[in-house]
Amino acid sequence: FDIETSELEIGGGEILMISLVGENFKKVITWKKDSKLGYVEKVEDEEELIEKFVEYVKEYNPDVLTGYFSDGFDLAYLRARADKLRVKLGLGLDNSPPKFRRGAIMTGKINGLVHIDLFRFIRIVYSQYMQSETMGLSDVAQELLGEKKDDWEFISIDKIKGKKWDKFFKYNLKDSQLTYKLFEKIWP
Repeated sequence: FDIETSELEIGGGEILMISLVGENFKKVITWKKDSKLGYVEKVEDEEELIEKFVEYVKEYNPDVLTGYFSDGFDLAYLRARADKLRVKLGLGLDNSPPKFRRGAIMTGKINGLVHIDLFRFIRIVYSQYMQSETMGLSDVAQELLGEKKDDWEFISIDKIKGKKWDKFFKYNLKDSQLTYKLFEKIWP
């Protein structure tokens, strides 16, 4: 999974969209703009976006929920926004929200669901064998998969008009697709 937000500070802005990718499954959930892209689903507001994310995770019932830097950003941001909006982020098997353990690096845990931050895994296990100087998703995906992230110039949300929204949706989906492919390649 991957999220796109209006601010980089955890919980400081709105979650604009969330993408989810799995076997025979791809979805971008947003509350900002309608799209003719078949995988984009528009909901009413940010609260419903978070609820729909939880619903899809529960319905899909993955063995592993993975993101790229999801401990440090995506999962933490989801938790902060859910708390602020008073929405239950019941991802756990017992419908509990993710719990975070602080240390040198914050770690997100979900009761009954394995959560893997692929960035951390690659940095710890693979980085010494890699040519990439950075462990960013695009560089890692280029080296291990021969694919890169889509180009996207981050601009103020009020400046995104018309077809640029579809490009933003594709960008969000591609991040989840690359994370999924990386997971399939290296996890075994």
